Amino acid sequence: MYVRNEERYPRVEFAVEATDWEQLQLFQNHKSMIPSSEIDGIKVYWLEISQCSTVPTIGYVENRPITVCITYATIADEKILFYEGMSELVDHKMIEAWIKEHYLLPTARGRLYNTNSFLQVMYKIADRQKNKKLQQEQAMLVNRV
Repeated sequence: MYVRNEERYPRVEFAVEATDWEQLQLFQNHKSMIPSSEIDGIKVYWLEISQCSTVPTIGYVENRPITVCITYATIADEKILFYEGMSELVDHKMIEAWIKEHYLLPTARGRLYNTNSFLQVMYKIADRQKNKKLQQEQAMLVNRV
């Protein structure tokens, strides 16, 4: 039975199937969409990209291990989980079910993404950032009164 370290490997709303190379391409193609913060006047878009964090064996097919690489990125204060089957034999259905069970928040409604649907993730994060900014501006206006 797999036991996940909640602090080190938190549950997320967005889980994306992508290889390391695909992650790099996604970052390069979408990094300008969301300025997440400013540090000394410099806008920072992708705050954190981890290396392969963990490679658990999630099951076996015909006595052959099924392993998956779990990687996190932080985009505009949102944790994104990237995963990739790493074993010689990859069972995509097993991996998807395992990711849903162990890593997705209930708000994700079991939705997994891939490189083709990653733009949806970016739009959702951008919307959240806009709403967050509006709420902050409204709070500032209320505090002035």
